Amino acid sequence: MPTVDVLLLVAEAVLAVLVLASAVWLVVQHNRRPGRVRLFRRPVPRPRLLAGAYAVLALGTGIHVVQDLTGNSLTLLLISLATLGAFVILLSFARRPV
Repeated sequence: MPTVDVLLLVAEAVLAVLVLASAVWLVVQHNRRPGRVRLFRRPVPRPRLLAGAYAVLALGTGIHVVQDLTGNSLTLLLISLATLGAFVILLSFARRPV
């Protein structure tokens, strides 16, 4: 594997971990102060749904990393695309005003 591919793979894995950490942070903030969770100085109307969307995005990114490590499997590609679609749907519901 060329060096550039390894660096991109590591960056993608780090991105997945950071997105999952932000999902956990949102849930922890919601449990500490229900109804007063802020993200980038804006109130989050549905923090658990947004955390779920971030978790799905982290899962999709993790699946993509596994796909790159094991080869180009069509099944993993379709699962990765399905998780990306689920992320977009969850994100649209999480951003909708209450």
